[in-house]
Amino acid sequence: MVKRSWPPVYNVVVAGGGFAVDQYNFFVIALVVAMMGCVNFPSDREDPLKGGDDRCYSDKIAGRNGKDFWGHTWLKEAALIGAILGQLSFGAIGDFVGRRRAFFCTLLLVTIGSLASGLTPTKDMIGQTGLYLWVIAWQFVAGIGVGGEYPLSATATRELNKDFTAVSLTFTMQGVGILLAPAFLLLLFSILGDTINKLNIIWRIALGFSFLPGLLLLYPRWKMHESKEFTKNRSKVSWSNFADRTVLTRLAGCAGSWFLLDVLFYGNTLMQAPVFAAVFNNENADEGINPHDDKKDLRDVAIQALITAGFNWAGYFLGVFFLPYLGLWKMQVMGFVVQSVLFFAIGILYWHLQTLPAVFTALFGLTFLFSNLGANMTTFIVPTTAFEAQVRARGHGISAAAGKLGGVVGAIVLNKIFHWNKDRSAEPIVFYVASGVAILGVLCTVFLVPVNVEDCTGPTPAEQEMSVRMVDEEIEFEEGSPEEQECDPEGDQQQEQPHDRKEEEGEKEEKQEEPQQSQNEGDGKQDSSGVGGESGEV
Repeated sequence: MVKRSWPPVYNVVVAGGGFAVDQYNFFVIALVVAMMGCVNFPSDREDPLKGGDDRCYSDKIAGRNGKDFWGHTWLKEAALIGAILGQLSFGAIGDFVGRRRAFFCTLLLVTIGSLASGLTPTKDMIGQTGLYLWVIAWQFVAGIGVGGEYPLSATATRELNKDFTAVSLTFTMQGVGILLAPAFLLLLFSILGDTINKLNIIWRIALGFSFLPGLLLLYPRWKMHESKEFTKNRSKVSWSNFADRTVLTRLAGCAGSWFLLDVLFYGNTLMQAPVFAAVFNNENADEGINPHDDKKDLRDVAIQALITAGFNWAGYFLGVFFLPYLGLWKMQVMGFVVQSVLFFAIGILYWHLQTLPAVFTALFGLTFLFSNLGANMTTFIVPTTAFEAQVRARGHGISAAAGKLGGVVGAIVLNKIFHWNKDRSAEPIVFYVASGVAILGVLCTVFLVPVNVEDCTGPTPAEQEMSVRMVDEEIEFEEGSPEEQECDPEGDQQQEQPHDRKEEEGEKEEKQEEPQQSQNEGDGKQDSSGVGGESGEV
């Protein structure tokens, strides 16, 4: 029977709440771009000034009404590019300056960027080019904060909670953001309506919404404590940490698998709207004609996105449940394999699925489910156990940046393939390519990610190496201490021990006889399930 310790909900919300805000920003942008396209480039049948019915139809989202506008392309990519910069820079700041300060700054950037995006001036005030440049610039700022959340939320949570449960629960907050994006837009459509005139207000509200939860989380973030593990290893932080061959090998495995995963995950997500539009509006789609004018509008696309988010949601919590049973390595391999099979099946059946939209939605949704019940979760957790404390935030940040780079590549390449020609013959090829990328993910995991990184019943590989180094330096290690072993065979959490060497030597014999008593003594006494350091509060 696998045992686990559940961290307090408050701690998960504080550590992962910013992550939910971040993912909301990422996943709402596809629908925001569609709304801005309808507002600024309406077709004759949409434009009320030309006799249109003032509605935004989903064939606009499919991208078949005219050439792509540069502003829409850069709007989709601005947050992703900003995230890459944020992951690299805040990963380094987290190691050199500290987790707490960096963690506060990332959320502050997201909050400011969201507020400024929501307060975008009108086109009459700054012109169409100025309007797009404004939103792109502030989405880039928010993206930097979003990127910084990745290494810091994972690293801080892992160091203050001694099993994978807390980190996996923090990661599930991503699902909250993904689900919130279409749900909040549907709420706005119900309250304000979905006419083109109202969309000008709705997309601003959608982008500015992240300001509120971000503002609420700023104070708890500021009150966080540094982990004892980071404080103890702070003097070892150096760029020379990456001269270690083992560190570089693991970095290649973590970064490579995350790159390939995000080619699929973000490419799929940003293509979600055009793919659904193509399937649900197949007849005459090559002519830009929607045969169901009274039904297939922006609201329907939001509903379809909500359905997909539901698959995401299921995948996150199934991942939390199965992680202790499967382990990180097996779960990552399984996720890539199942995704490859699903993408290949969709490619083969693509034209038949045009007449079976419900079946298509189920298969497409399952690709998201097994992404989260697989590599999307594990690539977030593996770097927290593969790297030592003095290099952990940077290792995680570089790996996450590789993932976001994969997201940029996936969004651009898969979108180009999907719209390769007007006769739509290239659309199934996207899914064959995605299947091949998933196979590469399997190979990267098998050959570059250590198999025993999945094991939470003994020292992690990084901790084994640290133990050897400390023995070479004639530093006595106590068998079974948290520095040598983070999780016991039953999965129980271990609390941090006093790190005063003389005190440890004097109490060694007593600790061996009464291990539980020693865990409650000294400076190491703390709430091990919390994000809040010694007092257990955030």
